[in-house]
Amino acid sequence: MKGKAALPLVFLLLFSGSTLAAPYWLKPGTELVYFANATKPDTYYGGGAYYRSDGCIATLGFQSMRVVFRIINVSNDWAIVNVTVGLYGDKSLRWPYSEVTAYYPANCTLDLPWPVNTITHSLRENVSFEWADYGTELVLNGSYKIHLLTGIVYSMDGRPYGHTLLFGLYPVSNMSYVILDGKHLAFNVIRVLNSTTYVTYYRNFTGPNVFLSSEPVNFTDPSGATSFIRSIVIFNPGDDLTAGFMGVIPDLGASVRLDVIAISDNMMDRLTPKFSGGEVDRAVPAGVLLYNVSVPKTQSDEHVTQQASVPAISGPWIGGVLAGLLLLAGVFLMKRR
Repeated sequence: MKGKAALPLVFLLLFSGSTLAAPYWLKPGTELVYFANATKPDTYYGGGAYYRSDGCIATLGFQSMRVVFRIINVSNDWAIVNVTVGLYGDKSLRWPYSEVTAYYPANCTLDLPWPVNTITHSLRENVSFEWADYGTELVLNGSYKIHLLTGIVYSMDGRPYGHTLLFGLYPVSNMSYVILDGKHLAFNVIRVLNSTTYVTYYRNFTGPNVFLSSEPVNFTDPSGATSFIRSIVIFNPGDDLTAGFMGVIPDLGASVRLDVIAISDNMMDRLTPKFSGGEVDRAVPAGVLLYNVSVPKTQSDEHVTQQASVPAISGPWIGGVLAGLLLLAGVFLMKRR
């Protein structure tokens, strides 16, 4: 009984002891890079995102995604972060999967680079939509700030978006949340996975890892279709780092206006899981995976960089926990047919 009673206390101390402390890597010059390639050998499955611009919502379709967070300033309980998101098509696939595309109501004007080509058509009830082709690459840039005492993300003009998904996700409470369309979505599914090792491009994260899933919310896309949207995060408290995430992402909403991302890296199809006690011993995180972490020794330009490496893994596996968001990705896919 003493052992069982002590275990919750251990996790309480582990996860709540530094809720007001920034992680070791949060310093100017640090870069966190996330990546996912959704192209699979036997399908044209891709990724998708909802982009918000001047009151309009556009559906973006792509095959791979690279996200770079660069810390540029930490002072007075605030961190300022620059973000670069690269969306990519796949030249080896037929159109439109070879391109990055946007789908949105024709009466909207997107704050995006000029497209290579656009097609106007009516989908239903005489409503016109634009289909914009951005070629094989679309890059988004922006900045946002994190309040270090709370972990809440804000746009540069002060609009809150919810708790950062990069660090400080403590699973002993449901105080962490994300915001979509003004709705606060708490993390109502929180599982501490002691025996699961999560595989990323950066390195393997051994347990305890934490699986977090937020409450779902209805979200209507430009075509009028409604999807159930949530956040899924794989968090490693030992490093105070997130190994992977997808869904509602406050850090991307506040910086580059991507409210939702849905993508599943094809590493998932190459990983053979092992089972122990009903849990997966080795798995791939959700969404974009941690690819590289570069932390400066000092605030000079000298860096200690740990290069990403792809683990030698083989065999098929499909993660059931991502089923809901993969349905969302299916919506993006159907729009590109």
